[in-house]
Amino acid sequence: MAKRVRVVVAATLGVATLAVAPAVIPVTVPAAAASTAASTAASAGTGGAGRAAARVAGVAGVAGTAGATSRHSRIVGFGARPDPVVRGARIGVRGLLQLETGHGWKAYRGRKVFVVFRADDGSRWNDVTTVRTDGHGRFDVKVTATRSGDWRAEFDGADGVDGASSVAGHVTVRGAGTR
Repeated sequence: MAKRVRVVVAATLGVATLAVAPAVIPVTVPAAAASTAASTAASAGTGGAGRAAARVAGVAGVAGTAGATSRHSRIVGFGARPDPVVRGARIGVRGLLQLETGHGWKAYRGRKVFVVFRADDGSRWNDVTTVRTDGHGRFDVKVTATRSGDWRAEFDGADGVDGASSVAGHVTVRGAGTR
């Protein structure tokens, strides 16, 4: 089974560092690409300017993508409900994955979406489950809520398609032994 690897790009003044755990590979990219990575990080809230989940398709120096045209994807309508919930109850996590076309945003069907969670007192996003989008680009999965925290959906991208992350949805868990 393939292992999921997070790729992080730290961009500063036209030079990017590509970190694919556990190695760190320096990669020189055009200033515009470094600037795009930094602004994507800042707008996505992924740890501040200069850090973003890799959206590097088409950036020279990244294996397999040099010169490629990349299309954008996005996750909209994301939610984790109900909120609040009793510890151990099931919550629904749902959203819609879309692909940018020359004619607007269209459903991106049959794609794997990762559902991730970060506890209120945590700093790391942890994979909880995966789900595939239906014929309309929708995904909907039930998960067990054991702690209060943020839920998010992530699409890692595909050949010629950038990855995407949803906004985070917070769920408060109440009951004995919860915060």
